[in-house]
Amino acid sequence: MNTQTESNEELLAEQARQERIANHWLLKPLRPFHSFGAFGLWLGFMVLFFLLRYLNMRPLAGLLALAYLILVIYSWVVPWLLRKIL
Repeated sequence: MNTQTESNEELLAEQARQERIANHWLLKPLRPFHSFGAFGLWLGFMVLFFLLRYLNMRPLAGLLALAYLILVIYSWVVPWLLRKIL
């Protein structure tokens, strides 16, 4: 019984840690990935990118591409860092 209680407490502590990481304020910019999925977000950016290029707004399309690249790198790095720190 004692081993089972310790196991349950460890499981509960790990779940609380995962919940704390998932609700961290640094992960708020990644919420669109959860809402639309990675493919949906990529598709939305591609539609906007080609629309801006079609409308001859190439500098704005370049800024959009840069913002998307930064968001992708952010989505790889920040969750990993939070798991290491918290």
